[in-house]
Amino acid sequence: MGRWNDGRARLESLCAGALEALLPQRCAACGRPAGGLDVVCPVCRGAIPRLSFALCARCLAAGREPVGCRGHAALAVWPAWVYDRRAESVVHALKYD
Repeated sequence: MGRWNDGRARLESLCAGALEALLPQRCAACGRPAGGLDVVCPVCRGAIPRLSFALCARCLAAGREPVGCRGHAALAVWPAWVYDRRAESVVHALKYD
């Protein structure tokens, strides 16, 4: 079984290398090479602002202030990023590309 796994791993590596050479992954935000299965390059990933606090999903949906809501504690969400043009390009790439 070990030889099978070794051969399979080499074949997967070869296929991944060929795919990267033929169809290189480009950053959805800036167009630079992203590498592998990454949607954004490391520079853009580091530039997208992150949130360090929870938001209330109910207040957010209702158009009220979502920060610091104590009335809907069970509906707290932790967004990965602040939604700006870079995050928008990542979402678009994940949905359509």
